[in-house]
Amino acid sequence: MLSVRYRFALVLLLFFMPLFAATRPYVLCEGNYMTTNASLWSYSESAMSLVGFPGGILGDTGQSLTIDDDQLYVVCNNSNNIEVLDLSHEGESRERTILLTNASPRYIAFTDNAAYISCWLLPGILVLDRNNDMPIDTIYTDGKPEDLLVVGDSLYVSLIEEKTSYDKNNKVLEIDIRDDATVRRTFTVAAGPEHLVYHDSVIYVGSTRYDEDWNALIALSKIDLQSGDVLINDLEQTTGYNGSDLILEDDTLYYAIQNGIYTIDTTTLEPSNDPIIQVDSTLFIYSLAKNSGTFYLGLTDDYIAPDYVYRYNAQGDFLGQFSVGASPGDYAFYNIVDTVSAVDDVIADAFELAAPYPNPFNHQVSIPFRLSEANIARISVFSLEGKCVHESYIAVNTSDWQEYSWNAYDVPSGVYLVNVAVENTVFNKKIVLLK
Repeated sequence: MLSVRYRFALVLLLFFMPLFAATRPYVLCEGNYMTTNASLWSYSESAMSLVGFPGGILGDTGQSLTIDDDQLYVVCNNSNNIEVLDLSHEGESRERTILLTNASPRYIAFTDNAAYISCWLLPGILVLDRNNDMPIDTIYTDGKPEDLLVVGDSLYVSLIEEKTSYDKNNKVLEIDIRDDATVRRTFTVAAGPEHLVYHDSVIYVGSTRYDEDWNALIALSKIDLQSGDVLINDLEQTTGYNGSDLILEDDTLYYAIQNGIYTIDTTTLEPSNDPIIQVDSTLFIYSLAKNSGTFYLGLTDDYIAPDYVYRYNAQGDFLGQFSVGASPGDYAFYNIVDTVSAVDDVIADAFELAAPYPNPFNHQVSIPFRLSEANIARISVFSLEGKCVHESYIAVNTSDWQEYSWNAYDVPSGVYLVNVAVENTVFNKKIVLLK
């Protein structure tokens, strides 16, 4: 056992140690409408891992991801649930579920005291008390609300469709959220406004509407919040079934047009002549994100799992690809702050998960793991579609290494994810079954 003096020195060392930041990306796959195969993935150590949920079910139609402090909010549109995950330790743990029956939630934004959730079936914005998740107000809108953006004491919301039809709306509302939630201003933008990006008193808007063949026609708008002026550039580009992800990093605006990623002139809203990234014409760019100089592109060819996430550096060089669930549609990036110390060998993790073997395997695989103290380990195996194909609970009473054997006699060949959870800590390993 460590002496009191040594423990005190250890605390001082950890307290004064320099902090280093890393980023953990999350990818939300929409899945297929009317099917509970939405899936959440995390990226670390050059691997994409499926985040496990009870019974292997996250929800129906994964819509959006938002990180606030150390919590990840996962909005599932058609199952009317928001899953809240705690990210404050290694991995993630499921904290609670917010059920919004018959609301059809889309996006969420926060102030210090309230959470604002755009809901199609209201239609309007549901306001929750952040202390207890209880509704405190509803801001009804004359159209289906989509993306939300909080700037100072104003909430901006895009109205993507008309109130009682699928016809495209063309409004962005500015709502005073200090007291009475009144609409201050209404801006007319390109039809089908979705994503909102704020920069230097300007809101950029990405819009999508569809022609009679369901080809996506995209447009950009720019709202000058000081003058109230709106500039619209209707690009009239068909992009397959592409959304309107609009991203801003280091004062540069990026947009997906057809199968390429283009920079956008923030003055004229004109795209660059050449794309900085061009993907295979057989794939649709379903989503786009950028963080710390790295692009993340969600790609699909048939909206059926497995789909793909491609990574590129800031110069457009390909960094790698990963298989994920159906229709990767949204991203969130969690900044991890760690201390670097020489005491890693003194402070043990809750448990360790070693590489399963053999891998690939024919029918039986061994999963080695070790707990630091007596506890219950949940061992699950998921398909890339997010379906749980095996789950067991193991009582462990020793800190020695354990080996759990899984016989995959009743599942087909493919790539699977081993998920081992102990209390609030979860680790994942990828395995390949070849029969």
